Amino acid sequence: MAYINIFMVIAMIFACDYLPAQDCDKLESEGRFSSTDEDSLDLVKKELLFDAYKNLITQKMNCMGLDSKTFWEKFDLDFEKSFEATAEALKKTADASQGDNKDEYEKKLRMKRLVSKREFGSLDRLIDSYSILKMSRSTQYPNSRFINITGKIDPAALRDLYYKYTDSNQKRMIEQMLVSTQVKLIDLTWSELGVKSDTDFSDSLKDSWMKWLFANWGRFFKGVYIVNDTSVSDLEKIKTTGNSSPSVSLSTLKSMSKDAQEQTVSGGKENIKVSNNSVWINFYISIKKLQDNRMLNKKEFEYSGYYIIKDLMSGEIVGHYDFPVEKKQYFMDEITGFASSVASYTYNLPLGNLGAESKKISSLINEENKITLELQNISSVKDILSFNEELVNKGARFQLRPTLESYVGDKGQILLSYQGATEDLKKFLSGLKNNRIGTSKLITFVDDDNPYVLKLITTSEEDSGETKSR
Repeated sequence: MAYINIFMVIAMIFACDYLPAQDCDKLESEGRFSSTDEDSLDLVKKELLFDAYKNLITQKMNCMGLDSKTFWEKFDLDFEKSFEATAEALKKTADASQGDNKDEYEKKLRMKRLVSKREFGSLDRLIDSYSILKMSRSTQYPNSRFINITGKIDPAALRDLYYKYTDSNQKRMIEQMLVSTQVKLIDLTWSELGVKSDTDFSDSLKDSWMKWLFANWGRFFKGVYIVNDTSVSDLEKIKTTGNSSPSVSLSTLKSMSKDAQEQTVSGGKENIKVSNNSVWINFYISIKKLQDNRMLNKKEFEYSGYYIIKDLMSGEIVGHYDFPVEKKQYFMDEITGFASSVASYTYNLPLGNLGAESKKISSLINEENKITLELQNISSVKDILSFNEELVNKGARFQLRPTLESYVGDKGQILLSYQGATEDLKKFLSGLKNNRIGTSKLITFVDDDNPYVLKLITTSEEDSGETKSR
């Protein structure tokens, strides 16, 4: 069994270029341009190529799973902002208000715009190579020109440009963390707990949980708000918000903001407008009295409940945990503050699992996550390089960064850094089945339910329904 030193493999990765992706590698596109009688042939050709480049880039983005529509919207918006100064300077040099001067100004402005647009963003540097198939013009409209080309796009340069204009590397700062708590007593009254009402008990829980959330997840949110119990039904009505804010105001009791990290701000029953960029966590607690032995001065309670974490921007449940049912005995002659003891025990019920939810919250703000993939049936390092390129090109929206951790025999371990939700990445990986890498290899899985263990097979093996292990 061959063993390749990990440092040697890493050196090979940096020393070698990735093998070209087979799918969406060499593309064909058409460019169009409406010329004027004064346009030179050189200008016409440059504009035709520019439009064809844009179409090539759009196709490549779609192949890589990038949002081309959003990119071009932001690209064009940035160009218009940058061109304002050029247009204003040109206007000052000419009287563009009337007659021949106006016509001359419009011609110069058009020419300036065409040249500036071609140069903006340096789109031509994304083109590795291209070939012109044909140039033509409409027989009915002679000024309508066309060009057909084939070309190859540099995927790494395209990713960099895409993230530059879409701000995809920017972390989402969640506006509001909304906290609500519902406590239900079974065969038990509040007076038996030593409190006058449910608010005396639940408010202390909410306050403690709010402080825990702010201390542990405060970097994710601008502010944490305790939601009044009467507002829970309003939050439950929010299914999904799309890009618009929910038209609901909530009554909040307390809040903590990043501007006052050490201070709990109490605003009474202050109303806040719910932002669609919010996360809501609802704690539900049930306390049941099992025993009240007055002779032994002993009580026994059963605790159960759950919490649900909901992203109001997507309407999705991003976290859920059912507390294990727990029983707790209290000897009253040994307890000085019974209500405080019960509240403290209740407060700790979700904390054992709540800390693990940080990964799910961080995925909402595009913090980087990591998983390990196993790639089996490898023939050579080329297989790993080709597979990594397939990951990077097809999963660009996750900003994937694969790093080879080990390569022993026909198996490789790949540490994959990514941004976004793990479930979304899992779906992406599952969609790689039967994708081709190199010239004759296909991606498949040892177990279709586990897309983290992948296996390469040759086309002939796949066609015959047989998978041969090397």
